[in-house]
Amino acid sequence: ATTYIAGARLAQDMAANGNRRDYARAALTRNSDGELLATPLPVQDSSMLTVITRADALLIREPFAEAAKAGDRCQILMIR
Repeated sequence: ATTYIAGARLAQDMAANGNRRDYARAALTRNSDGELLATPLPVQDSSMLTVITRADALLIREPFAEAAKAGDRCQILMIR
């Protein structure tokens, strides 16, 4: 299978990340310029299977990443 990592912009602010790489489930849309926007889904608990069914991508957050603002560039791993 092919792994597809793409660039996107955050659709909302995100808090600083902890000491490990996180993959936040996210929904994707496009802005008026056609750029991908990644919106982290509100519940990230791994036991919530309905959340993963709504996710289009995993938003990659590196260890110790600083807080990010809506509009900042981010990397996503496409899962659909």
